[in-house]
Amino acid sequence: MAIGTTALSMFENEQLPFFLCVFDLERLEFLTVSKSCFSILGYTQQEMEGGKFIDFIADEQEAKKGLEAIDDNLKTGVDLVGFQNNYKHKDSSIVNIIWYTGKGKDSKTFAIGIPKKII
Repeated sequence: MAIGTTALSMFENEQLPFFLCVFDLERLEFLTVSKSCFSILGYTQQEMEGGKFIDFIADEQEAKKGLEAIDDNLKTGVDLVGFQNNYKHKDSSIVNIIWYTGKGKDSKTFAIGIPKKII
């Protein structure tokens, strides 16, 4: 997947207070995540890329909420703005993430995940 130079530098920045990702809505999979995912969720890029994003969601109820939002997004084409759900940090703590998404080509979606504690 082609990523512009500015966006690529953001994906490489470990110090961002948010993380960027590209995911496939049909396969429910992270395709690319920024290095800042480590400081926010404790996982490296390699641990998240190719993983099903519902596997990182805190619990079954949160996973259901996330899947319903994705289903609505696929049906309506409306981007998620301010959608919140809880993710599991690698240390087992919970991180509330606020999502902002934009549709890319095919079923690829670009997203910014912002931990609620910094807002």
